[in-house]
Order: sequence, then C-alpha cells, then structure tokens
Amino acid sequence: MKKLITLILISTLLFSCKKDKDEEVIAVTNEPEFSDLSHYNLYGPVKSVEEKSFEIIDGRNSGSLKRETYSEYDFVLEFNQKGQLIREKKFNSTGALHEETIYDGKNQIVDYIQYMNNAVFLTTKHTRDDKGNTIIITRRNPDGSQYDKIVQTFIDSKLVQKRNFDANERLMSKISFTYDEKGNLIKESYYKNTERITNYITYEYDDTNKKLSESYFDSQNNNVSNTKYEYLGDLLVKVESYLPNGELQYSEMKMYDDNNNLTYNKVIDNSIKQVSEEKIGYDSQKNIVSHEFIQNGTTVQSITKGYDDSNRLVETATTSQNGTSKRTLFFETDDKGNWVKKTVLIDKMPVYEIQRVILYY
Repeated sequence: MKKLITLILISTLLFSCKKDKDEEVIAVTNEPEFSDLSHYNLYGPVKSVEEKSFEIIDGRNSGSLKRETYSEYDFVLEFNQKGQLIREKKFNSTGALHEETIYDGKNQIVDYIQYMNNAVFLTTKHTRDDKGNTIIITRRNPDGSQYDKIVQTFIDSKLVQKRNFDANERLMSKISFTYDEKGNLIKESYYKNTERITNYITYEYDDTNKKLSESYFDSQNNNVSNTKYEYLGDLLVKVESYLPNGELQYSEMKMYDDNNNLTYNKVIDNSIKQVSEEKIGYDSQKNIVSHEFIQNGTTVQSITKGYDDSNRLVETATTSQNGTSKRTLFFETDDKGNWVKKTVLIDKMPVYEIQRVILYY
C-alpha cells in the first residue's frame, strides 16, 4: 500500500506541474455541446487540423521539427461533418508516423495502430456491442497474429467481468465487479487465471451515492489498508488512508472558493515523510492565474499566468530555486478565430514556432 500511495502522490504532482496541455481558447465555442470540436477549442466546420512545431534559431524558423517536451507530438486531427473526431495521427521529431487512432467520436476508439520505423508494430481493435459497450480489445502483431486480448462482460451496461488472455488464448487474469441496487461499485476482485484470487477492494457509499470508504484485502482476506472520504456538499474535502492497526499513512485536505474551484490542497504522506501543499488562484473566467507548490514548508515553485481577450493563455512566469523563467505566447488567427500560428518565447527569446493548417467543410 505504501507504494500505491506514493504512486498516487507522484502522479498528482506530475499532473499539477506539467506544462499546460491547452494553451488555446478555453471559452465556449460556437459549436454544439456534443461536438468534439469544442473539446479541441476549434471554431467553425473544421474538417482537419495539421499541426507542426519548428525550432527557432537566431530568430528565424530553422525548418527543423522540434517540440518543447518529448511527450508532445506533431499531429493531424480529422473530423466528420457532425464535428466528431474520426482520426488522429501523431508524428515524431523526424516526421515519421508514431501512432494512429481511428475514432467514432473522441470517446469511442475503433482502432489504435502503433508504428516503429515507419512500419506497423501493433494494431489494437475495439469491438463493441449494440449498446456501445467495448466487449473485446484485441492487439495483433504485424503478421495478424494475436498479441493479447481483453474480453469484457456487461450487464445493463455495467462492467461485471474483465478477462485477459495471452497470444494463445490462455486466460491469464480476471477482474470481477459487483454493484449494489443503486448501481454503485461495491467490490472489485482480482484473480490469477480464474481460480486463485490475489486481492480485492470493497467500497461503501452514502445515501447520495458519494464514496465514503474503500478497503483493500489480500488473498487470505487480511485487511491491508482502509481509505475514508469526507465531503462538504458535493465537494471532496478530505481523504485519509490507514493501516489495519490504525496508523495514518496518507491524508489529503482540500479547500474551494465560492465557485467550487480548488484553491488549496494539502497532502501528508507518512510513508515518505513528506508534506506537499498547493495554493491556486483564479480569475473571473475560472482560469488559473497563480499556482504555488510547497514541500515540507518550503515553496519549491510558483507560477503566474496571464490570458488575452480571447481567453488564451499567453504568459506564464515560473519561479523556483533556479530563478524566474518567463514564457510568452503570440498567436495569429484565421477568419474563423482559430489560431494558425503560435510563437513561443522563453525569457523574451523566440524558441518555437507552431504552425497549423486548418481545412473546413
């Protein structure tokens, strides 16, 4: 459980500290709510978006592809006339295809294809029933042979069983899910093949279906840990995890403003003797304008952000023990209001130019 708690904390901090994924329009677009275009902050009847990032050297576009972080890729998005995402392609720094995903709307993956050296490496096929539930996920090698497979069973659109098979159709593991009469998940059981249970988790809820607790057990029914949740109205305000002897291992406390924006988060992880705090400020549009990270009483990083009249993030100043770094963005837009060129300056020096080619129906 110590490893689990530590992993949760690390994931939280990484998520909080990473570069803003969306630096474009955050405001509501003129697209219907169901349109995937609004998720990508795109205006008008967009057919496709091709985005490439170039390195700027000596103040000029070098023509060399380069992203700010290794986790980012140049990409192409394609949409149907209803505004639903139907295809996404990602390319590495050499311009080679890295992966391709076929969609039936952004929440419905049909095929996922991974590439290596410009050749297909793995293909993942999602098969659905007539209610839209994903019942089979099959990964195949380039020659079409099975790599592995997941089979999922649903009852009234509730996932009740998940089975994992290897390349030879041997059952490797299974997870079963049990629900109460309100549809809340109350037990999650993990098996090695179909016979031997390895561990399970139980859940409890209040009268309004908010989760109150979860308890972890091993294969011998020994309680491993217990986690409790507290709320203020619908807002989660406290999380506490205990060992069976009552020793507090992990706690999290949250505070919110009048608009239900998270303004303070404090995590105490006794397994690594660390106290982490976050303080978050917002503007009237609910954009984050300040973010402070504190560890064991010492501020390790503070971030301030500025937005333009179109609600785009245009300035970020990050202060740490290494000093302050300022990141500034300049946009050029088309007649639909979509940006087609973004220039990234770090400490007033232009370093990246991101270009978009947008086609419309």
